[in-house]
Amino acid sequence: MPNNELGKRIPLEGTINTRDLGGYITKDGRKVKYRRLIRTDFLGRITDNDIQYILKELHPVYEVDMRSSGEIEASPNREIPGVTFVHLPIQESHKTERLVDQESPHVSIKDAGIKSTVDYLYRMDVNGDMTYAFEKVYRNMVLPYGQKHYEDFLRLCQKNKEGSILFHCADGKDRSGLAAALLLLMLGVDKETVIEDYLKSNENTKGKAQRREKYLREEAHIEDETIINSIKMVAGVRRNWIESAFDEMTKIAGSVDNFIKNNLHFTDEDIKELQDNYLE
Repeated sequence: MPNNELGKRIPLEGTINTRDLGGYITKDGRKVKYRRLIRTDFLGRITDNDIQYILKELHPVYEVDMRSSGEIEASPNREIPGVTFVHLPIQESHKTERLVDQESPHVSIKDAGIKSTVDYLYRMDVNGDMTYAFEKVYRNMVLPYGQKHYEDFLRLCQKNKEGSILFHCADGKDRSGLAAALLLLMLGVDKETVIEDYLKSNENTKGKAQRREKYLREEAHIEDETIINSIKMVAGVRRNWIESAFDEMTKIAGSVDNFIKNNLHFTDEDIKELQDNYLE
């Protein structure tokens, strides 16, 4: 199966970016098992039908939430019966990070979610331009706080021998996108394929980006194209963002492989166990 057929969205009613990491071919010719590693977005809107599908088809043992405590409190998940919940925040807080000391000038945006995101853009960049500012967010995710919880997540994957692990953040694209990338790299999938999988989030979040643009133009009457483009951009992902995380790992440890071994503390034996668990 070609890679463009892999990583397709699992059509749940209450999520937009649920995907199976199964099917990818590794550099040594093995294949990632289906229905073992499931990445998704926030599970607070899943329906009763979704829960039944998840239990019947995906057989999760663990649900791993990579959001901050504040995010979970504000937007709790729906409980999936019989599934163990594990909280592994990649950032100490979210949307409270500040790279520049300023406030958003766009005070007339009434949609609380979109206004919160626009405010966040201005804390990241003086012009609210996320093209390169978001690289800093990705670099921060692989610093010691994030390292600890990524290691804990990967250890859970190593430990779990049956059923699936369902892991997510808010939109299932940044924090969990990097988690998926680390997993696939450790399983032996080549980096370009890993990046292709990461970029598939854009196919699933396109509608969200379009709705945000429509609201900003037609209801909030925003004419600043930088903000409009950035609000669309952060609905999805960009290649330079994940590459900045890889670059930060290389700066820290000399290479991504060294980062996995020295900073996430995975030995060759650990990696082989992970591969034997999830490859066929």
